[in-house]
Amino acid sequence: MRDRDFPLLDQKQVKKFRKYSKEGFLEMISRQGNNGLKEDENDINGVKLNRHGPFWPVGYGPLCSTPSHIINCPESEELWHRIEQATDSAAVELSDTPAQNNPSRCKHLVFDSRRNSKESIPHSIPEDWTPSLVFESRFESGNLHQAWRVGQYEYDLILAVDMFTSRHTQWYYFRIQNTMPDVTYKFKIVNFLKKDSLYNYGMKPLVYSEKDAREQKIGWFRSGHHITYKPWNKKNFNNIFPYVQHYCLEFQIEFHNKDDTYYLAHCYPYRYTDLKAHLDEIINDSKYLAYFKKEVLCETRAGNSCFLLTITDCTGKEDSKTKLGVVLTARVHPGETQASWMMKGILDFLISEEPTAKELRQRCIFKIIPMLNPDGVIVGNYSMCPMPSRCSLSARDLNRNYRHPKRKLFPTVWHTKKMVEELQKNHYILLYGDLHGHSRKPNAFMYGCSQTGSMRPFEILDYLRERIFPWLISQRDPERYDWNSCKFHIHKCKESTGRVVMYRQLGLNDSFTLEASFSGAVKGRLAVRHFNINDYMSIGKTFCEGIMDYINLEENPLKLNEVILNLTNSITRNQRRDSTPTVNSDFSLFAEEDKGQKYGSTSSDSDSESNLTQLDEVKGKVKINSDNEEVRHLNKALLLCQSKQNYLTNQLKHQQAKNFLQLEDKMSLESIKQCYAMLNQMNLSKSVLESDTFQIHDVYHMKKQE
Repeated sequence: MRDRDFPLLDQKQVKKFRKYSKEGFLEMISRQGNNGLKEDENDINGVKLNRHGPFWPVGYGPLCSTPSHIINCPESEELWHRIEQATDSAAVELSDTPAQNNPSRCKHLVFDSRRNSKESIPHSIPEDWTPSLVFESRFESGNLHQAWRVGQYEYDLILAVDMFTSRHTQWYYFRIQNTMPDVTYKFKIVNFLKKDSLYNYGMKPLVYSEKDAREQKIGWFRSGHHITYKPWNKKNFNNIFPYVQHYCLEFQIEFHNKDDTYYLAHCYPYRYTDLKAHLDEIINDSKYLAYFKKEVLCETRAGNSCFLLTITDCTGKEDSKTKLGVVLTARVHPGETQASWMMKGILDFLISEEPTAKELRQRCIFKIIPMLNPDGVIVGNYSMCPMPSRCSLSARDLNRNYRHPKRKLFPTVWHTKKMVEELQKNHYILLYGDLHGHSRKPNAFMYGCSQTGSMRPFEILDYLRERIFPWLISQRDPERYDWNSCKFHIHKCKESTGRVVMYRQLGLNDSFTLEASFSGAVKGRLAVRHFNINDYMSIGKTFCEGIMDYINLEENPLKLNEVILNLTNSITRNQRRDSTPTVNSDFSLFAEEDKGQKYGSTSSDSDSESNLTQLDEVKGKVKINSDNEEVRHLNKALLLCQSKQNYLTNQLKHQQAKNFLQLEDKMSLESIKQCYAMLNQMNLSKSVLESDTFQIHDVYHMKKQE
């Protein structure tokens, strides 16, 4: 496209940043040849230009090179405690400084990302003030719109909204220089839009010191105190946005090093450049060539490559249709950087020499899209994908456009769906997983899809089956994963998301989003501690191990029966908020890891009055304690499960319902009776019928897939 094809943009700006777009870069290379700037050389701003990107939308670009960060992080960083914060006598109340009482002395614009110059904005300050901090965010994934000095050591910060929108402010990532050591600064980020935040519940901002990284090998760490998140009702600011309620993150912080460069961020940054470096590292190691393949799924609207990775053992029958398909995606929302760290954990595990990883490669074909929204990541957006065109400057949430994506507008989504459809032709797709970050809940957890709806009756075995995989993961890592936070309802506003469309249109029963908190864990050994990079990578690894556990259930009915009964007990225990006992047996859930260990009661316990449910390992049947108070409900349950063969009659059948983990065929009748007995009085059918918008075209599409 030519410059004049974008009449809504400032033409001087278009010309200045031309070389950072895909078209401009190729044009520059073809014209200059050996006489000008060469590929992989740094330009006058220190930005490396490469035919593989990162490329910016036309009219935009960086003024600084992509920062380099190490990933070593402190192992344990606690969340702040409200009581400690309120009683901290070391706090400095900065709002009572003399300058704060004189408006003419304390309102100075010191940074504006819209300026095309790297020079500081000229401004005058009182003679008794220290020099102003120097801010910068005009680099890859950076986000800070303006910085205003409002006191001796106080600054009001305004984040950039997602490009071509007037909303979506949460991600921040910027540089600070010219700090004074051991001085308490106060920052207020004044234009958040969410009503509540994890900053109110112990989360601290992330800080990076170049000096500490260089001398002590310390990367990102948590810092800040006296943290609050509350409505921002400044009159002058609200006049600019009269119909929008903004919220302010306020915190105090010290910078201990002299002549240092610091960065602040909402979460651990993971840029498009980081992804390319990671993939290049894998590709350049010949030992991975036998089971790792990288290709370009498509190009984004800005010309960036959306990579498709295939991981599977190719030494045998690589095209064998017996291999299970697994599709994983991440970073559809660019500000949820923890999704990329979880994905890194997945990739590093799957290409490792661990026995479980080897078995997964032998039995599965993994199709992985590690970054669905490179354009949004590069420009520093939080949720949206920038979509400039000749007649509009707009942005869209890719994760709300899966149902009927247009190829030109949403190329990564369109090609993702086509890739899944092609994979279905030769491989049974076991699972789809989309990785996300969550801004208002702690821990890691999953969202699934309920098989109930207005067009299909409620069935208890369906209800249990859709919960098996998340429950398995929560048992592997109960300190990071929270089973109680997992949800399976399909709300109307989520019907065009990847998770729901993969389930409804493409017939993938096991379709999930994996969510990880921006904050950390509030349970178990990790209680009240921030997640770090290693935690996110560990969550990704556990996700893969859970896939292997899930596959093993298909081949081991005894283990499946035990898992279902434990799951049922967990559901009823949570529902009643009592201490309902769990299933006990001599058969370990994870035999390889727990070999030689047994959990539960001895055989003598079966004769006690403990209301325990046990598995008979020899016969593979369930023994129901005659003293269990639920027994009186079994007669009613028997009427519901007399014929397992007709269990799914007249129900809409998904692809997986025909091929994988049909509980009615693999569970013993006694186990089904026990599940019905435990769940019978919970009135589940009313509680799970959350979605009443099942579309007829979704039914048609699924039948077409069959």
